[in-house]
Amino acid sequence: MFWEWFTLEIKKVLTDKKVRVDINIDPHQFLYQSTWDFLDKMVEYNQQITIEITERVSQELNLKKGLIDTVKHIKDLGYRVALDDISSGQYSFKVVQENIKGIDRVKLSLLIFNDDSTDSKTKNFFIMSWINFAKTNNVELVIEGIEDDVAAKEMLCHNIKLQQGFFWQVPQDYISPKEVHNFKEFE
Repeated sequence: MFWEWFTLEIKKVLTDKKVRVDINIDPHQFLYQSTWDFLDKMVEYNQQITIEITERVSQELNLKKGLIDTVKHIKDLGYRVALDDISSGQYSFKVVQENIKGIDRVKLSLLIFNDDSTDSKTKNFFIMSWINFAKTNNVELVIEGIEDDVAAKEMLCHNIKLQQGFFWQVPQDYISPKEVHNFKEFE
């Protein structure tokens, strides 16, 4: 029932060809035919949709074989694929590397650094390693866990414009994106 409702609602939004959406799907949901039926019904909009596979570990979905097959099936349907919350949950560097040919975007979570137990040099090395990996493999990199304007500006210094986190989800009158980065493409 959910997929039927969601299909109707998302098609309304996607009639505007300029609209792009990411749809988060838990790995466990790929075990159900209804998920694949939804993707089949939405294939006419595949150029506007990225399927974002969440980081939750599914005991039933064999991580290596199941994820590789799942990513391949999604790509065969013409969708873009993103892996969510790299560095937490099931997505280690090894898992990303094994699936890199089918991935269009990785979303690196910085929330692992929230306890301040990691020095800034190590954190920067970690981030730079993922930036280099993404560039080398021609994959978009989104940095998640941007909690304040300091973190947003720091990522912009690394030329990371795709950011997500509390800072970007606060009410509009908190601070304008223009005040943070002064990039014309964000105006």
